[in-house]
Amino acid sequence: MKKKMKYYFNIILMMLVCQAFSQNNLKTTFYNIEFPESSKFKLFNSVNEEFSNIDVYKVTEKDNEELKYLIYLMSNSLNKDAEILNKDNLDGYLNDIGDYSLIKVNEIIGSDNKTIEATIRINEKMLGIIFLNKKRDILNRIFFMIPQVNYSKYLTEINDSFKTIKYNKNNWKNKD
Repeated sequence: MKKKMKYYFNIILMMLVCQAFSQNNLKTTFYNIEFPESSKFKLFNSVNEEFSNIDVYKVTEKDNEELKYLIYLMSNSLNKDAEILNKDNLDGYLNDIGDYSLIKVNEIIGSDNKTIEATIRINEKMLGIIFLNKKRDILNRIFFMIPQVNYSKYLTEINDSFKTIKYNKNNWKNKD
């Protein structure tokens, strides 16, 4: 009986350990983001320059690799005289995304900064949700590009993932 209990205890312990290590955390120089267990992400493209950093990840279903969305993690160094980020001057911060039309804009007030959330139409088949904020001399832009047919299916997942973001850098040039 003791052997059987020890066996089951070991199985439960293994399940807990495996669960702890199978969390879906994406860690980059600038961000830590948690994704649901049903998701899998893979680096699609990366550009690291002196004043900008862009990492693009393809996020898929874990089971069948079906595309959910792309996530662009974009960080840029800001000049001291950079315009204050607000709902009225988004075009200046989105001009490198290409052609888009603005659908909706919200301000999210956090404990240490304000984030602008914008929903945009990229074309008739693609939508995007972009979260923008400034942290000292860094402009953070987290851009989810979603096939329009999947928009409502993954909207809650995207918002939940955004809420888990931790910013790893406080200054562009410093290591903190």
